[in-house]
Amino acid sequence: MRQDLNSSKTVYENDFITARVDKQVLDFFSIKPTSRWDPEFWDPKHDKTLSSLKKYTFKPLGEYIEFSVCGYRGKTEFTKKGIPCIEALCILSSGTGIDVSLGRNVPINGKGDKPNKRTKVNDLLFVRSGVGCAGRTVIVSESSKDCVLGGHIFRVVLKGIEPSVVHIWLKTDFGKKVLNRLKAGVGALVLDEGDIKSILIPEFPQTLKKHIDNEYKKVALYHDKAMEAKAKGNESLYKKNIETAEAMLKELIAKTEAVIRGEREDVV
Repeated sequence: MRQDLNSSKTVYENDFITARVDKQVLDFFSIKPTSRWDPEFWDPKHDKTLSSLKKYTFKPLGEYIEFSVCGYRGKTEFTKKGIPCIEALCILSSGTGIDVSLGRNVPINGKGDKPNKRTKVNDLLFVRSGVGCAGRTVIVSESSKDCVLGGHIFRVVLKGIEPSVVHIWLKTDFGKKVLNRLKAGVGALVLDEGDIKSILIPEFPQTLKKHIDNEYKKVALYHDKAMEAKAKGNESLYKKNIETAEAMLKELIAKTEAVIRGEREDVV
């Protein structure tokens, strides 16, 4: 089927339709390729989100990335003993952290075990693919360091911004809509490195970013206590700590959303 975009990138045509592209959307997503023609990507409902975020300037995540790498994508050998491999199911949907006990082990110094593919505290991880989990993020804490990346996991080391700020932003309704728009422009449920680097991050005030990071560190602390209790078989202590972490994270996200809406000045 014939598909064309005029030289000014304002009108898209194919054999069946002609669609005018709103300039505000093009300007806001200027870092995005003009070849994304999934109707959901251009749905006007996303413009309402952009309108509510006018008070912030944005930068693509790629401007903050110091280093990034994906896990080994070849055939993976799993073993009973070895080094924990972080797979998509290890990244909790709540966003509190990683549960390495849900994954499998790979041989130490095996094909996928390379120094740059091992997790370090404060790494930001993305799930690259999967229905319902593509784009999910998490921050590596003490309980999930020195693990190997699975093939569907993308590791990011940031500079100039704390990973907690990016993580919390993407957990808000606003961040989810920006991310969902990105995913709508992808033909398959797989985010590549370019997609992840193009994610737009608002430039929050420095004090707000510091307070978000401080509050998130409290979440990570309870998450790690929960993982320690689980490893020792203490189910009641695990449940108590993981529920505390989840509640604290939910509150932090809600407060961040309130700041964005202009209903409060800070998260503390």
